Amino acid sequence: MPAKKPMPKRRGQHKPRDQAKKDTAPVGFRAAVGAHVPDSIKLEPLPKAVVELVPRTVDYEYAFVANQVLIVEPRSRTVVEVIH
Repeated sequence: MPAKKPMPKRRGQHKPRDQAKKDTAPVGFRAAVGAHVPDSIKLEPLPKAVVELVPRTVDYEYAFVANQVLIVEPRSRTVVEVIH
């Protein structure tokens, strides 16, 4: 029986090469509401679909750290929500 070819990954299913670095929290950082997010953690704008569903999130950004999504107020870099 011939070997099966692996199923091709759909767009968005693969992890970027540097994902492991992004998943790891910096030493001393604990993801919690009110925590200051260090500059070493890159913040991204929330996806448009999220902002359309929850318009009050328009001014927030997010980061993915240690398998958690952090919703962050970008000016102060303060965590306002942690999604496990």
